[in-house]
Amino acid sequence: MLLKGCYQITRPIGKGGFARTFEVSDKTIQVWPKRILIGHSECINCLAISPDSQILVSGSDDKTINLWNLNTGEKICTLLGHTGLVLSVAFSPNGKNLVSGSDDGKIKLWDLSTKEDICTRNGHSGSVNALVFSLDGQIVISGGGDNMIKMWRIY
Repeated sequence: MLLKGCYQITRPIGKGGFARTFEVSDKTIQVWPKRILIGHSECINCLAISPDSQILVSGSDDKTINLWNLNTGEKICTLLGHTGLVLSVAFSPNGKNLVSGSDDGKIKLWDLSTKEDICTRNGHSGSVNALVFSLDGQIVISGGGDNMIKMWRIY
């Protein structure tokens, strides 16, 4: 049973069909089998799992993005750069890049090997609520609070 304001994601991990469930409530992330990831100071808005199922990324009202090692539960790093609430995150299909969107209307492309923001676009006149990479990793599609869907060629 979930409390009001919580949500769950279940994702199969590995060839054996093992699944992990993520439950988000306020400022914490719970990984089942039971593990609690604490690292944000405000509400968590979005989650994504790397294509190899080794890393979890979380975006928060505290304007930060945290990367987590799913095997150990340890925080890998915090990405800083958004001036607004982080509302959306997505991994590239090869797992080398991350894209994030904020309520400041900006979209950021991150290089995960250097943990640096390599490109920032003014994405929408409102918030950036949804992001997804194309399967070839060449295009990012964003959905915004301005009621628009936009396509961005990133390479």
